[in-house]
Amino acid sequence: MYVRMFLSVAAITGAFVPVMVCAGQAHKVSQAGKLFTPAEIEITRGDTVGFVNDDAITHNVFAKSMNLNTGAMKPGDSREVTFDAPGKVEVKCAIHPMMKMTISVK
Repeated sequence: MYVRMFLSVAAITGAFVPVMVCAGQAHKVSQAGKLFTPAEIEITRGDTVGFVNDDAITHNVFAKSMNLNTGAMKPGDSREVTFDAPGKVEVKCAIHPMMKMTISVK
């Protein structure tokens, strides 16, 4: 009886509202030849970027503006990072300072 009353109240008040949770999109950034590819991307808040070390040497992805630091990534390693705040993120390699990319989060 309690369940029937609860369902009736829920139907009247709209308490049972289906909620759809949308996951962000996944993007891939390769590290090879001491370069990030692509060098610039535009993503949406909540999207995930997978940093993949396709190089024969170790890299370390970091961005001061969001306390991003993947630590040492050996060849073949990958790390996924979700970007929740809008803005431009300047990403670099802590080992190879000439490696730079920009992620614009909308």
